[in-house]
Amino acid sequence: MMKYTESETVNLTAIRWFIENCMEIRLPNGKTIVVDPMMIRDEADTDNEIAKHYVTDFSTEDLEGCDYILLTHIHGDHIGSLKQVSEKFHAPILVNGWSAYPLAKYLDLPLGSFIPMTDGEEYRFDGFQVKWLQGRHTEGVGAFPPSKTQFGTTPEEIAVNQMGTIYNSNFVLTLDNGITLGMDGGRYEPNLSRMDLYKPNILFCHCERDLEASAEKCFDAVTRSGAQYLFPLCTQIQGDGASVSAETANEKLKKVGHYGRVLTPQPGRWIHFSMGAAV
Repeated sequence: MMKYTESETVNLTAIRWFIENCMEIRLPNGKTIVVDPMMIRDEADTDNEIAKHYVTDFSTEDLEGCDYILLTHIHGDHIGSLKQVSEKFHAPILVNGWSAYPLAKYLDLPLGSFIPMTDGEEYRFDGFQVKWLQGRHTEGVGAFPPSKTQFGTTPEEIAVNQMGTIYNSNFVLTLDNGITLGMDGGRYEPNLSRMDLYKPNILFCHCERDLEASAEKCFDAVTRSGAQYLFPLCTQIQGDGASVSAETANEKLKKVGHYGRVLTPQPGRWIHFSMGAAV
């Protein structure tokens, strides 16, 4: 008699977050994407004035792998350990095309390390496809003229940080197994990233300091996009309140009968996503 399958599990992807947007994404084929590398244990490890305010308990040595580096934008708190990661893993750097040269000059990295990306275009790599989407930085940073938003001491650092404000990119990753991951980080009206067009399984979205406002934002992002999971970023600004905000958002989702849920990532700990079958 044929043996009847009782249960089976398929691993879809795994993600672990560190600080800000910095995370490590493991693809089904074993390749790894590192987003916005910012892993600095000591202020002395970086010359970037912004990055000095985002030291963590992690360094580049804690990464398990890096086959691709993906940058949403080039502010100091998103590229704080880019040079170290690039020199350790020699991975191609995917970044908005207008930001590629200023960043290469600032960090003195080989131009061939960069793959300049264009808004609205799709690119195919080993294990995934990426749709590059226009984004905008938060209103607070974008509300000032260049003379008020230097964020640095050298001309190169000032240029990089101002480019980071103007060119803030979102993206949709479609993995070879069909799972989609969407970055809804740089958005505000009227330039939304329109994640509802892509229906990502996992959505990345920035949280807010105000726990109730953050819960409402996550609720809106999940219901707008149709995502099964929302993976909040920058939760270090909420401290112990991150779980409270997520629980509040999830109660709102349950109340309206929505299937999506908000996660509470812990720095440096993998969250594994899988699909199971059982009888």
